[in-house]
Amino acid sequence: MPVCPIGGATREARGGEHGTRTRVYITGDNRLIILKGSHGVDLACDRRRTDGDLVLLFACLRLYERAPAQSSTREQLKVAVWILTTLLTFAFSYKVAAVMPPSVAVLVWLMAFATVAGGFFAFFLYKEKN
Repeated sequence: MPVCPIGGATREARGGEHGTRTRVYITGDNRLIILKGSHGVDLACDRRRTDGDLVLLFACLRLYERAPAQSSTREQLKVAVWILTTLLTFAFSYKVAAVMPPSVAVLVWLMAFATVAGGFFAFFLYKEKN
């Protein structure tokens, strides 16, 4: 089984073939968006931003899982995960609300804020009882 020179992770632990296929798909998809027309560049920039957010989120989650329990690093990563998740939620809500009627757009934003507040509660306020 091939081992990654960085961190010693196996290819399967790093995402294997699926990770490579995903990167190729995202790159090709962004190129097609740019070729489609005048709004292609703006759309591709939005996609790059959310793709980068998603990559950072997965990297932070992996580091969080490997960090020792009760360490300051783990707490900092928890904050980073919540911020990245919040950014993704608001980016998605912005795009969805833009194409919805006003009353539905309000519901989309209310659900986004409820999701972010629920994540904050789950990450920072809720303490599991032993």
